[in-house]
Amino acid sequence: MFFNDIVLCENADFLSIVQVILNVIRLVCIIAPILVIIFVSLDFAKAVISSSEDEMSKATKVVVQRLIYCVAVFLAPSIVTFSMNLLSDAGVDFASCIANATTDKIESLKSANQSTNSSTEQTENKVNSNSNNTSKTEQKTNVVFKLKDSDVVLGHYTKDINTYTIIVTDKNGKKLSASNFTFTSKNPAIASVSSTGQVTAKFRGKTSIIVAQKGNSSNLKNFNVTVVSTLYTKVKTNKSLTVTNIVTGKSETLKKETKGVLNGIGSYTDPGLGGYSNGLYNGASSNGLHGYMKGDILKVGNNYYLVSASNVTAYNYSIAGVYDKATAEGFVNDQGFKSSTKYLFWTSQGTQVMYMFKGSKGKWKLYKTFNVSTGDVLGFGPYHHNRYPGTGVYFDYYIVGRIAPPPSGYSYRIIWKQTNGGGEGNPWHEFGNGSRFPASHGCTQLTGSDLNWLLNNHSSFKGSRIEDY
Repeated sequence: MFFNDIVLCENADFLSIVQVILNVIRLVCIIAPILVIIFVSLDFAKAVISSSEDEMSKATKVVVQRLIYCVAVFLAPSIVTFSMNLLSDAGVDFASCIANATTDKIESLKSANQSTNSSTEQTENKVNSNSNNTSKTEQKTNVVFKLKDSDVVLGHYTKDINTYTIIVTDKNGKKLSASNFTFTSKNPAIASVSSTGQVTAKFRGKTSIIVAQKGNSSNLKNFNVTVVSTLYTKVKTNKSLTVTNIVTGKSETLKKETKGVLNGIGSYTDPGLGGYSNGLYNGASSNGLHGYMKGDILKVGNNYYLVSASNVTAYNYSIAGVYDKATAEGFVNDQGFKSSTKYLFWTSQGTQVMYMFKGSKGKWKLYKTFNVSTGDVLGFGPYHHNRYPGTGVYFDYYIVGRIAPPPSGYSYRIIWKQTNGGGEGNPWHEFGNGSRFPASHGCTQLTGSDLNWLLNNHSSFKGSRIEDY
C-alpha cells in the first residue's frame, strides 16, 4: 500500500497538522453551543416582543436549523475518527497519530530530526571534504617554465646548420630536464623533433614545435622554426609510387609523372666531376669539389612525401622567394656566423640572392641585397648547359679577395673569392641580368650596377666572410 512506506505518525510536521486540526475541532465544539444559545435567545426574544404567530413560527424554524448545525459540529469529531479508522485499514494508525499529536511529542521528534540532519550533514561534509582532497590530489600542477629561445632559423642537410636543441628553463633561467616535457612538431616534414627537444630541418618553410608539460598537455609553449633552403628542383615521378605522407603517416599512391618540388636536385652522375655521384649528406668529394644534395622529400600541393631521389626526374629549378629581413638576420645570427670585418655575406642558392650584413657575430643587421645567378648544375639556365657544379653548392665559406682586371669580353673588373687554402676561384663578376636563376659555371654573377657598387666599396669589406649555401 502507498502509506506503508511513510511513517506519518512519527513525522513531526504531519503531527503538527493533526494537532492544529484537533485544536480547531475542540475550539468549535466549545464555541458552537455558546453561539447557538445566544442566537436562539435572540430569535425567541424578537418573536415574544412582536407577539406575532408568524414570527414565533419563523423563530422556531431558525432554532431547529441552528440546532442541526450544532449537532453536525458535535458529530464532526466522530466523522473524522470514522475516516481515520477506514484509513487505518490501509496501514496508517491514525489513533497513534492522534495520541502523538502533542506538543511534547512533536518537539521531541523535531529535536531527533535535527540531530539526524546534523549527523547527515556532517557525514556529507566529510564525504565532500574527502572528495575535495581527492580532487586536489588528482589536480595537475602547472610547472612554470619558459624557453631559452622562442625561435630559430635553420638550413638543412649539413649538420653545421640543420639542428638546434630546445632548452627549457624555470622562471629564473635554470635549465629543466627535457624528460619532463613532450616535444611535438606541427609539421615534421619541415622540421622534426626528438624526445629530447632536438630539432632537425627537413624542408624549406615555417612550422612550430609544441613544448608541453608531461601529464598536463594544456601547459604548453610554442617554439617557431624557419627552414631556409639550398637549391630545390621541380620534378616528376618516373613511375607510379607508393609513398608515405610524412604528416599523416599514411601510405598513398602517386601516379607516374606526378609533379612536385624536391628538396634537392634528384639523383644524377655529373660527367664534369669524373663520374662523381652526389649524395644526401655529401661534403667534399675526393677531388675537392662539392656536390649537390639529392633530396628525399617531395612536396605535392600541401602534402609532403618520403621519396627516393632515383624515382624522380628534375625538369627545372624551384627558387624560393626572397627572405625578409627577420629571416635573413635570424639565419646568420642563429648559426653564429662570424667575420673578420664588420661585414658578412650570405650567397643563398635557394633564393638566388646575396645578402650583405653589417655588425658582428650574433648582431648582424641586413645591410643590402643583390640578385645573383649561381652555378647551373642541371643545365636549365639561359646561358650554360654544361651540368657543372656552381658556387655554394653545399655549405662552405670564403673571404672577399682582391680585385682583378676584367676578363676578356667583360666590362667590369672581378672580385675574387679566396678559399680556405688561400686559392682564388668562383669570383663575383658582371654578367647576370638580375633574374635570380642559376646560370653560371660556378661564379656568382651580378648585374653591372651591383658589381660596380661592390667594386667602389671594396676596401671597406675586403676580407669579409662569405657564407655559400
